[in-house]
Amino acid sequence: MKFLIVSFDGLRPDLIDPILTPNIERLRRAGLFLAGQRTVYPSETRVAFPSLVTGTPASGHGMVGNKFVDRTSVPERYIDTADGDLLDRLNRDSGGRLMTAASLGEALAVAGKTLAVLATNTPGTTRLFNHTAETFGQVRMSGHFREVCTPADVLTTVEHAVGPLPKAPPQGVPDLEGQTWLTSAFLNFVWPRLSPDVTILSYGEPDTTSHFHGTASPTTRETIAFCDGQFGRVLDGGRPTAKRRTFR
Repeated sequence: MKFLIVSFDGLRPDLIDPILTPNIERLRRAGLFLAGQRTVYPSETRVAFPSLVTGTPASGHGMVGNKFVDRTSVPERYIDTADGDLLDRLNRDSGGRLMTAASLGEALAVAGKTLAVLATNTPGTTRLFNHTAETFGQVRMSGHFREVCTPADVLTTVEHAVGPLPKAPPQGVPDLEGQTWLTSAFLNFVWPRLSPDVTILSYGEPDTTSHFHGTASPTTRETIAFCDGQFGRVLDGGRPTAKRRTFR
């Protein structure tokens, strides 16, 4: 049995509907919808995603905010968890104990299973999905940031298959190219060639766009529709996505 976990960072439930997100809607109609669910506290990206892969709140995994002061070190140090290189250094310095709870990647490795992570979030968020990927030879792909991709030979093969890793767009510009590249990497290489036991496919939108344009602005809604189209490619096994729609 194979599992695919798909995340749309910053997508609110009230923005899922048959017109704006027909592909997410058809999946919702085919399964269960948890109308009363709430995120963890504090409700920040790099607290919530570690909770997803550890099953514990911040008090269990140790990531207490997107940015925080580590008062256990001498001298105290400022931690920005968006910084993938910093998280890598902290993980190595702690002997692989960046998080204080076992993660999904570690649990799967112990069970002889595989995990692949594909994300267009920040370098730090991408690393937090599986901070021990290098240890177990598991795949972790970023839609933009080469420094958090592992193994290196897998990235090289993916780039040959779907094109070079795209650069992150300027602030305020919707990240469409990254979502497309990541979906293609999953459909054209990771799934058919590696067939992981568990895959996390994390779209960093509409979070990036909504920070600059507003949660339900026309620009953000267009980005949501675009991401829904990419997810439709996944549901349909790689068939071309529909033309981009405009919402005004």
